[in-house]
Amino acid sequence: MKKIFLIVFFLLLNAVASMGQGILWEMPNLTSDTTIVRYWNDGKYFVYTATQAGSRTIELHDNASGSTTSSSLPSNVNINDFRIAHDSVFACGFLVNSGEKHGLLACFSIGDFISGSFYCNYLLFLPLPSPSSDYNGPVVEVKRLALFDDGVSTRMAFIANHYITYPITAEYYRSGYGDAAFRSTGWDVCEYYINKDGSEVFTDICASDSKIVVAGPSCDSSLLKFQVFDKVRNFAALYGLSYSTHYGFTDHRILGKVMGTNLTGEMISLAYHYSDGTKGGLSVKVIECGTTPPSLLNSMEIAEDTATNPKWNMNDIRYDLPTDKLLVLNRIHDPTAGLGSHLFQFSNPVTAFGMCQVEAFPYSKEFQALDIYSSYKYVISGMNATGNPNFFIHAIGTPSNCCAEGTALCPPTAPKLNAYTYTHHVTIVPYNIPGTYFATTYSETIGPICN
Repeated sequence: MKKIFLIVFFLLLNAVASMGQGILWEMPNLTSDTTIVRYWNDGKYFVYTATQAGSRTIELHDNASGSTTSSSLPSNVNINDFRIAHDSVFACGFLVNSGEKHGLLACFSIGDFISGSFYCNYLLFLPLPSPSSDYNGPVVEVKRLALFDDGVSTRMAFIANHYITYPITAEYYRSGYGDAAFRSTGWDVCEYYINKDGSEVFTDICASDSKIVVAGPSCDSSLLKFQVFDKVRNFAALYGLSYSTHYGFTDHRILGKVMGTNLTGEMISLAYHYSDGTKGGLSVKVIECGTTPPSLLNSMEIAEDTATNPKWNMNDIRYDLPTDKLLVLNRIHDPTAGLGSHLFQFSNPVTAFGMCQVEAFPYSKEFQALDIYSSYKYVISGMNATGNPNFFIHAIGTPSNCCAEGTALCPPTAPKLNAYTYTHHVTIVPYNIPGTYFATTYSETIGPICN
């Protein structure tokens, strides 16, 4: 059986000389099957952990002191993504009540969290009491966030799943996007966009200096589609238009999620796994979104073993400006070796090149989320084989004895960017109710297991 990636991936470097370049932490008293990590500042980062059994925690870890501040969350609350801005945490996900899912937005002050008790302001999306159309069903799950300032507050631009409840409950979701913000006077919820035909699905949202980009595979063809909007309050409103322009490529059929991140200025990058029948791989595209239409600046591919393609999972993507490196985190299931995690590092991603660096983590470690940890470093979160949460902080581009390094072929490609229009759209302000949740914090055990 072919090895994943290519000919040169497992020409691994000797890591003996890499002492001091990274540290791997573990929380032995917790178990989890889901983790999300986001960096705050001054060597501190937040982690969300969850289990299928219902345990939910959020932890602030001080890497310098090795201490934590933790809080338990209700078992019916599920967080899909969270971001940090202006010393506050902004989160999205869903809440389960009597077996029904309700989309969720929430935010809280980090200062209050550290003090020992805090109030979390939240917003639940609900169906209209008496639905009169097939788009008045609830937003049942908010999937990903991108934050921006509107001059008054920090806005949460989001993508979500929307369930059909009229005239009968349908067996599929529609996908939509919108924005909201918590202000001193309460929640400001703007219009929410729905494609009524359910012909598109959004898997990530990101923001450049002045644009918001939503991306994902199309439902009818599994090809990459994305949309670009001005980064303003109520960005989803059509203002009388019957359509919005979509852009995309026809070079690949996507497997799973498309993930995106901003680079500099109006440049963003999108990454995904693909299959073209006889071959498959990881595709990374760099797009300039400040022009109309957008333009493709670079496209790269890494070959994969097609036998394991369906078991690959896109996790997170980030860009570090000081090192000019684009980082893409993946989980990979190899039938012979098991589940493993890999981090690809693309140097100078705007220009074409043929090689990239790869970090391979032990198959006993499953990493799921990635963030830039100040300049020149990254932090990833996951768990070990028994479910204890793990967090790895590592200097970008340097070896470490906590992982193995190699290189991969990533030749440039030149697909054509196409424009599309979908005309069966609607925007609504979804029915919602606000609330406040009070919680206290405590200390949780954490310790280094590799450095």
